[in-house]
Amino acid sequence: MKLHSLSELSRLIRNIGVSRDSIHPSPDDQLRRRQLDCRLPSAANWRIGILAALISTLATLSSSGRAQTSLPFEVSNPKHLNWSTEEADRIYSSACELVARSIRPEKPPRLEPKFVLVLGADADETVRDGTKSEVHLKKWNPAHFAEAVVLMATREILKREDVSHLTHDTLVAAGASVSVNELRRKK
Repeated sequence: MKLHSLSELSRLIRNIGVSRDSIHPSPDDQLRRRQLDCRLPSAANWRIGILAALISTLATLSSSGRAQTSLPFEVSNPKHLNWSTEEADRIYSSACELVARSIRPEKPPRLEPKFVLVLGADADETVRDGTKSEVHLKKWNPAHFAEAVVLMATREILKREDVSHLTHDTLVAAGASVSVNELRRKK
């Protein structure tokens, strides 16, 4: 199970039914707890065991320095340039969430654009060839990467066919209306 934030851990703790006070009890609570330990039902002991396992796992992941994470995009780094996978993952998540909320604030869609990040490219650009998308960066640049992810997330909302239909409809609508100046010039 991948924990993304402390708020998720708090949610898990609430779902298990363990209060914050039971994690950091006062001395009086500790005394009461020792007196009640023998009376705890097995389900409560099980919940405490799960909580201890979650905390232990979280501590192990955070102390290992760099936990293995699976990025939501592929990476090509033939020149072995330095870059931060954690920063890239945070930027990707933030960009997708913000684009989704700007499109539909009441119920944001889940955006997960697929692309290949190419580090060491000749130019900073986004490339789309059919269904394959790539983000080319000369070197790791968080601002350029964020801009590219925003573009990719936006493209996730409007598919290639939708863009073609909207382009056609735009040209038809623009051709259907004529300004007064254009009518005067045609006379």
